[in-house]
Amino acid sequence: MGICNDFLETVAKTIAFLINSGTMAVTYPFGDPNMAVAHTVELFSKVPEALQFDPGAVIFSQGEPGTVMYGILTGQVNLVVQGQVVETIAAGDVFGEGALVHPNGHRASTAIAATPCKLAVLDEERFKFLIENTPMFALEVMRSYSDLLRHCKELLAAHHASNGEG
Repeated sequence: MGICNDFLETVAKTIAFLINSGTMAVTYPFGDPNMAVAHTVELFSKVPEALQFDPGAVIFSQGEPGTVMYGILTGQVNLVVQGQVVETIAAGDVFGEGALVHPNGHRASTAIAATPCKLAVLDEERFKFLIENTPMFALEVMRSYSDLLRHCKELLAAHHASNGEG
C-alpha cells in the first residue's frame, strides 16, 4: 500500500507542477466538467467496483458515523433531513464528505437512491490525499458545499416569505 500511495503522490505532484507551470492545461477527460470530481473519486476509490443502489435503497442514515464519501457516477440521490428531502443530487456530484471533515464524523442527512445509481467510494485517507494534492478536487468539494448552502438559503428565504416574515 505504501508504494502505491508514494506513486500516486508523485503523480499528483507532477500533474500539479505541470498545471501550475502552464505546461499542462486543465482539461476534463470525461467531457463534462461536472463529472470530473465524481470520476476523481472513482479513480481513487477504496472499492475496486462502484457500488450499485436500487431506487429507495438507503445509502447511509442521518446520525450514524461516516467513514467514506461518495461520488455519483450515474443516477440521482435524495438527501433527507428529518424525513424531508432537502436536495436531489445527480451524476457528477459528491456527498457524504461532511462526515470526513467534522470531528464527530456523523452523517448530517440520510442519503437515499432516487433512481438506480452507481457510486464511487472514497475513504478519509484518500480524501485527504486528494484535497492536499489536487486543487481542482478541493475546489469541487467546496463548490458542492457552496451549492448546498445556497440551496438551504433559498429554502429558508422561501419559508420566511411564505410566513410573511421579511
